[in-house]
Amino acid sequence: MNLWNEISLTTWETAVLTVCLWFLCYGLNVPVRAWQMWRNAATHEVLERVTVVRKSPRQPRSWTAMLRGLYVSLVLLGLMRIGVRWEANLLVRAEYESLMLDALLGAVIGAVVSGLLWLFYRTSKTVHVLELHFDREGVTIYPVRQNLLAGQGIYETRVQWKDCYGYWVFKGYFVLAMRPIGQVEQFGGSKLEQIEPILYRLGVRKLVSYDMREAGELSQSQLLALNDRVQKMADEVIAGYAAECAMLGVQICADVEQRHEEEQFSVLVLRSVVAGETVSDIEWLLWGEDGKTLETLGLADDRLYEGIDERVASLLEARQQEIGQDVPQVLYQ
Repeated sequence: MNLWNEISLTTWETAVLTVCLWFLCYGLNVPVRAWQMWRNAATHEVLERVTVVRKSPRQPRSWTAMLRGLYVSLVLLGLMRIGVRWEANLLVRAEYESLMLDALLGAVIGAVVSGLLWLFYRTSKTVHVLELHFDREGVTIYPVRQNLLAGQGIYETRVQWKDCYGYWVFKGYFVLAMRPIGQVEQFGGSKLEQIEPILYRLGVRKLVSYDMREAGELSQSQLLALNDRVQKMADEVIAGYAAECAMLGVQICADVEQRHEEEQFSVLVLRSVVAGETVSDIEWLLWGEDGKTLETLGLADDRLYEGIDERVASLLEARQQEIGQDVPQVLYQ
């Protein structure tokens, strides 16, 4: 009696086995990821959920991979056929041929069903959506699952705020600085503008004033919006120093200038003007692009206000030293 006779799988049993093998390799990613999220929600009070859509990488050799899989399957069937002992009895040989046909037909049916399941799997959130769950103690990260169940690593990454002392932004990622040394890089993509205020509210401070981005990542309208935001903030700060300016006989002006040299960049220019002439000025880079990278000022409103306030105060102090008057105490309040 040969091995295939001992197994004696019908067509439908072989098809079910094929689908089960696919589910164990890929499909199980969906329920396990959902269970991990449920368990996290049960153990932590999730304050914010951010979903980041990640496009699947292009697979130019997908058809090649399918043909390779078909080739391997046919080779295995051929080896099975050669390795089984042939009986002289024609009836036994016919039965064996029937079993082989059932096995092949079952594998084809299972492959078709698995292919349909694969289409749904490739369009699911498990494959395309990165999940970030923020709570008061930390953030739980659920990466996309695009590969084999046992070949992609852990389902979730947990970062505790007590082990993190700040972050910065680099080319679509927010990088969490960990104690005593190390970092966790996490993709944020277009949701960085939503993620940063959440980190700020949870007490995770920004360590670097400038965000490094890919060239062209922000549109011209977004860069102009940054210019307008800084201009408005500078006008508010200067208005708060009206009494000091009058005391020192100086006028503080703020202008955002966009320049085109070897690089394209924008600066905030703060000037102290006396009798219509500029006596001193300070420039502060807002953003700059060199064709490959884009640096943008990424401070929150309170830190941006402090930065402008320090520069205006330094202009007034320089004017005070120039005319030899005492510095008004209000400058240091």
